[in-house]
Amino acid sequence: MSVRYQVSIMSVGDGLRSVRERIVKAVVHMGHLPVDLVSADVFHQAPVETLARHLERTDYLVVVIASDREVATEIVEKAAEACDLAAQNGVPVLGLLARDASESEIVESSASASLVADIERSKAGAVQTLEHPAVATKLLSELFDARPRPGWVSGDKLPTSEVASELVRLTKENAELRETGISFQPGIPEESRWEPVVGALEDNKILIPVWNKSASVWEQPVEMSLFTFFSRIGPQLTVELSVADAAEFVPTGVCQLEAREGRPPWIIPLHSLNLWLTDLLALGLVAPSKRKHIRKDRNQYWSLTTEGREFLAYVRRNALNAGGHRHVGFTSEFPIVVPYGDEDD
Repeated sequence: MSVRYQVSIMSVGDGLRSVRERIVKAVVHMGHLPVDLVSADVFHQAPVETLARHLERTDYLVVVIASDREVATEIVEKAAEACDLAAQNGVPVLGLLARDASESEIVESSASASLVADIERSKAGAVQTLEHPAVATKLLSELFDARPRPGWVSGDKLPTSEVASELVRLTKENAELRETGISFQPGIPEESRWEPVVGALEDNKILIPVWNKSASVWEQPVEMSLFTFFSRIGPQLTVELSVADAAEFVPTGVCQLEAREGRPPWIIPLHSLNLWLTDLLALGLVAPSKRKHIRKDRNQYWSLTTEGREFLAYVRRNALNAGGHRHVGFTSEFPIVVPYGDEDD
């Protein structure tokens, strides 16, 4: 993509019109866009707001200074203000001390000397001696290489609507990934990544009341940590699980009670189950399922989030690395029962 720079040019001192014109021609020959602020009356006549608006849109500012002539104080002050406005917008400023080739040395006026000092103090400015207008091409090329700018391109070279839409999508996706925080930060060990989640789950205990079919009240609750609760119910949530099915699963799959002791369907309190799932929701591990169901289905469904799947894999991976597990059915805690027949069989 061909980039063209807008170069604004102004002069401080009399008799510099020819120098500005040579610099304008040099910029045109380089394929860029020159703007003579003096000839356009932007520098001397226009209000400071107009000058500021123009400098916001320019790429480089060239200030030609008559080093051997006295300059009115108000002109020097306005030039210094223009340099400050350019620096505020990150526009590089190139100060050029104009002199005749026949002069052996430069005798600067006090006004021009103060302007040179202002430009040199600015982080965006530099001052060079312009012994001949032809040297401007070399100085500008060096400035473009040292301080590249965004520049301007033709309208037909701009990205298409499809490219712009894709950039918007990628920007939105990047923002969403950043919001997830530590889980998407590269180079973080798994232990450090999941340590806060493991700590929160292990430090909080829950009481699971169970209703036995032969009783008329809730039995002595089963106590466990949220970590154990998630570890045992997590595999059931990999796709999705209704609250009704969860209520039937918890007594056997989480509390490890014999199935015949339960009384379906509400063997544990619904409000308690929702509270525990909400705690897991607060840690980013589960969320209400987004899968569509028939209109008549009034059940509530939950499933693991992407982070919940990664955390469950981390938990199971640690368990597998520790060894000693015998897997039967939906949990590793049930013992293996091998039926034996008669010896004669």
